[in-house]
Amino acid sequence: MGKELNMSEWISISDKLPEEDCAVLVSGPHGVELVCFNYYHRCWDDAWGDDYYKDITYFTHWMPLPRPPKE
Repeated sequence: MGKELNMSEWISISDKLPEEDCAVLVSGPHGVELVCFNYYHRCWDDAWGDDYYKDITYFTHWMPLPRPPKE
């Protein structure tokens, strides 16, 4: 069974945006997704760098990726 995400780690989009070109998890109407924020175009980019979501408020919260395992 997967570990539940701690909701206290989520950051509201209205409070702060992630650093540019930094992969983050975002929460929106269709669940959790992996994207990067593109400051130049003011949108979310998908894994291939394509402008994915033009409306930055499509997602409500984001969080940094967890650290990889040390093993």
